[in-house]
Amino acid sequence: MLSCFRNKKYKTKEEGCFLKNGAAMLEQLIHSFYGNCNLIQMYSQEELKKATNDYCWDGMAHRDWNSQLYKGVHEDHVILVKMFEADSSSYMDPLELITNEAAIASNMSKHKNVLKLLGCCLESELPTLVYEFPAKGNLYTTSEEMANHYNGRSA
Repeated sequence: MLSCFRNKKYKTKEEGCFLKNGAAMLEQLIHSFYGNCNLIQMYSQEELKKATNDYCWDGMAHRDWNSQLYKGVHEDHVILVKMFEADSSSYMDPLELITNEAAIASNMSKHKNVLKLLGCCLESELPTLVYEFPAKGNLYTTSEEMANHYNGRSA
């Protein structure tokens, strides 16, 4: 049955990416949590480009070995957009790493100290994840402020 989908030529590259990434994401969510995960919103590439001002360098919040975080605004809400890069030196398939992150983040979104996964974009070569923006800072700055408060110092 799946072979008929693999041989089909898609009208656009985005359509092919959407189906490939969506299938991998759904499979991981079902496998990891027996389908019991939070619903997440789907974003288009155009929505995320607009929200991040076309992934402007000024809006980059963080960069590491396989991803970049961009601060953006979508429908009057501040968001973090996490774009991934394929890393040829990694022993794992990048799509598998991303779908694992999405599955775990979706399930952890109920915890008050974890960034909530709002949604994803499946139209790009690798899925793009969208998180809530940490308005109160990160855990490092929050724990530092708490330590200063308990030690009688002001931040």
